[in-house]
Amino acid sequence: MRAIGFAANRRLLEVETISQDCALAAGVFEAVTQPQTIDGQRVPRLTFGDPRVMSLLATLCLFFIPQRFRNVWLRENMAQLLGVPLEDYGPGKATYDLRRLRLHGLIERLPNSHQYQVTPTGLRVAMLFVKLNNRLLRPGLSQLFDGCPQAPDRPVTKAIKALDRALEQLIAQAKMTPAQI
Repeated sequence: MRAIGFAANRRLLEVETISQDCALAAGVFEAVTQPQTIDGQRVPRLTFGDPRVMSLLATLCLFFIPQRFRNVWLRENMAQLLGVPLEDYGPGKATYDLRRLRLHGLIERLPNSHQYQVTPTGLRVAMLFVKLNNRLLRPGLSQLFDGCPQAPDRPVTKAIKALDRALEQLIAQAKMTPAQI
C-alpha cells in the first residue's frame, strides 16, 4: 500500500510540475496540428478545437490515468467525454486515434504489448491545448459574443463594443457607402 501511495504521489507531482511548465515551441505546434508523413505513413493532423481531438487530449490529462493504458481504457473515457454511448466510439475509432497520437509522438506503444503510455511531450501538449481551449478561448469567445448574460460588462466585451463604435464612426466620417452589386 505504501509503494502504491508513493507512486501515485510521484505521478501527481510530475503532472503538477508539467502543468505549470507548458512551453510549446512553434515547431511542436506545427508537427501536431498539421498532417505529417512519418516513416512513410501519412498521419492526419490533430486539429486544435475539434471536439474529438480536444476530448482525446483531455483523456491524456486525466488525473487517474494509469501508467499504461489500452484501447478499451481510451474508448471508455473518450465515450464519456464526448457524451456518446460506448458503441458510438468503437474499437476502430480508438485504434485510429491511438495511431495518430503515437505517430505524432504524444504516446508510445510499449514493446511486445497492446499497452501505451503518454510521453512527456504528449502530456505537455495535451495539457496546454486543453487549458487554452477551456480557460482562454471558450470564455473569451463567450465574452466577445455576449454569451455570458450574467456578466455583460466584462472588459473584453466593453473593448470590442468600443472598437465597433470607433470603426462605425470612421466609416461614417469617410462617407463610405456599401458596394453596389
